[in-house]
Amino acid sequence: MVQAPAFSKRSLNAKKRNAWITGFSIGYMKQAKDKVIVDQYKLTGGTFGMIIDLGYNIGLSENLSMGFQPGFISWFLTQDDVNKA
Repeated sequence: MVQAPAFSKRSLNAKKRNAWITGFSIGYMKQAKDKVIVDQYKLTGGTFGMIIDLGYNIGLSENLSMGFQPGFISWFLTQDDVNKA
């Protein structure tokens, strides 16, 4: 879960049909996972991190487009808590 403002920019081509989309976010990230290896436990932690997106939309018609937008998430977790469930 990310608690941060996100900024996005869309750049249209000359015909205004296709577009590049970029996104950036920096802020607080929180992670919580339930795991079972031998015993059930919950792993939680939080830190600051960032997300970067880059995508491309292809115009199929005047009101419809299809695209892809992969993203990169990076954070450095210095401490976590492990609780037995």
